[in-house]
Amino acid sequence: MVRSPKHALPERDRSHSRGIPGARQEQAMAHTTRPSLVARTLSLAAALGVLACHSLTATPSLAATLPCTAAAAQAVAQPGMTIGPINDLNPALPAVPTGALLVPAADSTPSYCLVTGSVITNPNTGKTANFGVALPLTWNNKFLFSGCGGYCGVVF
Repeated sequence: MVRSPKHALPERDRSHSRGIPGARQEQAMAHTTRPSLVARTLSLAAALGVLACHSLTATPSLAATLPCTAAAAQAVAQPGMTIGPINDLNPALPAVPTGALLVPAADSTPSYCLVTGSVITNPNTGKTANFGVALPLTWNNKFLFSGCGGYCGVVF
């Protein structure tokens, strides 16, 4: 049976979702304008890692002479960043009572400087986020961020 144009079924308007005009666009916008906590956490961790590596190697002489101490890390920290102990560090890592700890080499892992602290995430409220970053003692000017394993979405 051939239907005449008068009786043809109407085309579905793809811009509607469940009969609400523009809902599909709003749903798409919500995903692009409201990043998830995981994305924000990963971005913050990557930014802190890059910032720390860049700050500690800003000049070749600084990179060669900077000791693994809280005072040295604080001296190159950006405004709003405090180097110091944090209470909820990953239990698999050693405690860092001063904010910087020289971790000796073990098995195939070379020694490194473990730096912990906090950074102000909202200047209006004073809210902070804790961070921990393991910095090599001699940096080869390369940075690799390879995911977060079982700690995705966790800010420690």
